[in-house]
Amino acid sequence: YEGPQATIDRVSFSGNDRTNDNVIRRTIRTIPGAKFSRSEIIRSQRELANLGYFNQETMDIQTPVNPERGTVDVEYTLEETPSDQLELSAGFGGFSGLIGTLGVTFNNFSINNITRKEAWSPLPTGDGQRLSIRVQSNGRFFRSYNGSFTDPWFGGKKPNSFTVGFAGSAFNNTTFGGGFLNILNGFIGLGSSLKFPDDFFVSNTVLNLET
Repeated sequence: YEGPQATIDRVSFSGNDRTNDNVIRRTIRTIPGAKFSRSEIIRSQRELANLGYFNQETMDIQTPVNPERGTVDVEYTLEETPSDQLELSAGFGGFSGLIGTLGVTFNNFSINNITRKEAWSPLPTGDGQRLSIRVQSNGRFFRSYNGSFTDPWFGGKKPNSFTVGFAGSAFNNTTFGGGFLNILNGFIGLGSSLKFPDDFFVSNTVLNLET
């Protein structure tokens, strides 16, 4: 015999040592007062895993039921895992000179904590924002650099993303009788989650300026 559908009473989570609570709350789909749904539990687990901040193998979700009250609690157990990326390569090309690439990506950045010294480890983290910087050199012939910042919840109320970035390239062909060519690019992007045909679809608009 299957009784009435339980109502979610308390939603709790633990183990997020670096990620702020509001990042988890906006990601999970189990809300106190809503009817219990197994599909929403699975969706919440998938969304937390997609963040890349937590160990998927140790992630655990418990749903203790209170049959007398007709309620169920949802308890998330999480374990932080490194999510930042470092790209480093170097070499010497003889005639062309030093060749190398240096890139860093902070996937759980927090621009709100940038003025707090105690939050720097090595950069402020916890708000789920993304900061990326990359520099590449091909000796005397070519150099490029780019950087971008993305806030996946711009404004904090809806999953509307905001991205701003830049990119530049410098070409030197004087060795072969050519000249210099410098390209500078800046862009701003806005993304929003759609409801049709379902909320897996996302719309992105980018404004690009190149000189």
